[in-house]
Amino acid sequence: MTRKVAFAFGLAALLTAAGLVAAAGDARLASAAKSRDMTAMRSLLKQRVDVNSTDAEGMTALHWAAHWENFDAVKLLLGAGANARAANRYGVTPLHEASTAGNAAIMEALLKAGANPNAAYGSGETPIMTASRTGKAEAVKLLLDYKAEVNAAEEFRGQTALMWASGENHAPVVRLLVDRGANVNAKSIVYDFQSLQGTNGGIIHDRPMGGLTAMHFAARQGALESGQVLIAAGADMNAAEPQYGFTPMQTALFNGKYDFAAMLVNKGADVNDGSLYIATEMRKSCDLQQPAEPA
Repeated sequence: MTRKVAFAFGLAALLTAAGLVAAAGDARLASAAKSRDMTAMRSLLKQRVDVNSTDAEGMTALHWAAHWENFDAVKLLLGAGANARAANRYGVTPLHEASTAGNAAIMEALLKAGANPNAAYGSGETPIMTASRTGKAEAVKLLLDYKAEVNAAEEFRGQTALMWASGENHAPVVRLLVDRGANVNAKSIVYDFQSLQGTNGGIIHDRPMGGLTAMHFAARQGALESGQVLIAAGADMNAAEPQYGFTPMQTALFNGKYDFAAMLVNKGADVNDGSLYIATEMRKSCDLQQPAEPA
């Protein structure tokens, strides 16, 4: 046997003994969890297959168990030593998967096993943002109890859990976030674009975008209950975004959310911000579009 062959055999033996070969390419456990095959999972764990082995996307069995809301599988895998902080190739953890469904039982099991409540993936989305969008107050409370950052903002638009919950009109979640310190007047990122030189020598000025508050999100969707919670917590009803200077009332009117606009008027919002003009012009437009009375 040549030295090269002997070295290759020796290296393979060392890697196998260390469990590194199986971990790198054995996706059977992840596949079983993906297929929700508990029998196969138990059998593989008895064979001492690496509980943290991954599939091609970096998904562990625990990822798939959380994805399918399979609580029994989650308990089985955690009991076998599954890493609650494992991230797939996109940065998604099992806690992110559980938060997507707002499954508090699975989330609690993962958090007790050491999952990071502030782990971010993609553009910076954290579990509390994801859970807030589902409207599951129990899941959001659980994350807050485990020290999730209530004012965390994703990196792309600078939006927070409160903005997402407000836009979806999840009033109980909005109230919970506010009670736990969410900033009701936080603004999303403002993108101030550079002026461009036109082909004929003119200057093109593009308006900045962003700068929306939770009230803007609620107004755009006509989320009355969430809007009322925000106002009671001190949200600025007259905050203007930088692109067109729209206030929440103007945003509501332009999106046809007249009940929301009326609520703002009743709560004392400034009606001299141009909203009356907008409402009048929209009413004229509606009148013009009405079918003519029959002769």
